[in-house]
Amino acid sequence: MRGDFMFKIIEENSLITSIIATFLVGVYFLYKYILLIIQNINNYKSYIIIVVIVFFILSLILTFIYISDDSSKVPFSSNIKGDGRWASNREIKKELKKVNIKDDHYKYGGIPLKANAKTIWVDNSDSHTLIIGSTGSGKTRRFINPTVNILAKASESMIITDPKRELYEQTGDILREKGYDVIVLNFRDPHLSNTWNPLTIPYELYKSGNIDKSIEFLEDLSINIFYSDYYSNMNPNVFKEKLAADFFCGLCLYLFEDGKSDEINLNSINNMCNEGEGNYLNSTYMFVYFKCKGVNNPAYSFVSSTLMASEELKSDVTALFKQKIRTFTSRKSLSNMLSYSDFDLRKIGSKKTAVFIIVHDEKTTYHALVSIFVKQCYEVVVDYATYNGGKLDIRLNFLLDEFANMPAIKDFTAMITASRSRRIRFFMIIQSFSQLDMIYKYEPAEIIKGNSSNIIYLLSNENKALETISSLCGDKTIRDKDGRVLEKKKLITINDLQRMKIGNAIILKHRIYPFASNFPDQSKYKFYKKLNKKTEFVLRKEKDFRLFSIIDYVENSIDKLMV
Repeated sequence: MRGDFMFKIIEENSLITSIIATFLVGVYFLYKYILLIIQNINNYKSYIIIVVIVFFILSLILTFIYISDDSSKVPFSSNIKGDGRWASNREIKKELKKVNIKDDHYKYGGIPLKANAKTIWVDNSDSHTLIIGSTGSGKTRRFINPTVNILAKASESMIITDPKRELYEQTGDILREKGYDVIVLNFRDPHLSNTWNPLTIPYELYKSGNIDKSIEFLEDLSINIFYSDYYSNMNPNVFKEKLAADFFCGLCLYLFEDGKSDEINLNSINNMCNEGEGNYLNSTYMFVYFKCKGVNNPAYSFVSSTLMASEELKSDVTALFKQKIRTFTSRKSLSNMLSYSDFDLRKIGSKKTAVFIIVHDEKTTYHALVSIFVKQCYEVVVDYATYNGGKLDIRLNFLLDEFANMPAIKDFTAMITASRSRRIRFFMIIQSFSQLDMIYKYEPAEIIKGNSSNIIYLLSNENKALETISSLCGDKTIRDKDGRVLEKKKLITINDLQRMKIGNAIILKHRIYPFASNFPDQSKYKFYKKLNKKTEFVLRKEKDFRLFSIIDYVENSIDKLMV
């Protein structure tokens, strides 16, 4: 097969279909002829002859069916150069579930792995999927958008990164009509968004007495805010970033202890740092505040390393802290959006929910917030599953476009390994394997690829991706007309992969041979007409939020001591 191998596959399938149709027509006329003979015979021997003929014909039919479906199989022997081949239609459909597009409700949900305009075969298992496709390869229109519509008809929950806002605009109203709670986290236009406070969950855990779990959430949050490269062993600033992250956790714990519920937000943390530097009684407000709280306070262990550091190191850590936290506190609209939560993350595991995360794809400023939300959401629903028999009531799907542009999610390799048993799936869309390696480093990246039961290749110019996909597809044995082995050849070459037409895909699925598929544009599906109605964003009425003040706390505490 050369560059247009996809079309050859389609042509070969069409030829086989024509042969089968012709064969069946021939069988039909033979059947009519035999009936005619039977009607005109009148002795026992003639009946025996007819039975033998019918048995012979049936044997031919069964043999033909077996050969047509398994003709690509290569027998094992010592002189075979490679036993790679394309999976047959029977093998593919055996692993997938069929859904009819025109149905209002689907029994099965998942990413389409074989499709035409009327019928889709989906992977209904709890398997993870990795899609690799460069810009313009059709990832959104041929996979992500159809998958959202399929999951909606199967009543499954979704967390969707939507860089261009088009998925929400095309499906938001449709999902609401189907009874979904639709949540929009719009980091492009925060005033057109729901609100989400990343401190709400750890604060509620702290107040309920589960301080250890609260600290776990805070540590996850701090890593995404302060670490520039979590998985790297070569980061020169890792020590200062760790001190800044610990200092953040300590301030949060102090805030949870002393702040009012409407003061629990990232701006209060920033304000504690800024006000704390002010001079007070030959010291600073922050030092006096920590002294008032006492060294036995659990929060003190997080801030002590910075407090006891040299003046130079302390200055560096404080500068790093301010620079990192400023990203989330300097814009009024974003600060307001992150100051309180207007939805409950815990309901995602028990009620049909679709969360659209809209974030810039042209810059990475707020990508850390996406990683923070994904990790926090995962932890919350896993906790729910633990107390719900080990599984979610409604399967949750993470559709993460531009996955390798997001900062590395802490413990993601453990997440992707453990999530399947809890009815949680990840669909990760990347542009190249190198991009994934750069964010997660080689070993974690390999674990992510190894735990992806489906790898869908659309298009790439990256050598590593081309070589990997070609290698995973395997080799085939080239024989001469007498059956003698001549050479080994790649089932699909790098040349073929580079020249694939839009809509064509190579699919590597665990337990079966690779296969090629063609996927229609979303406009070809019957549900496309409903996508023409654009969902409007709702303008949120902003409300003022309060800040916790170290100055007020310290001065009130000193006044009480004086009395």
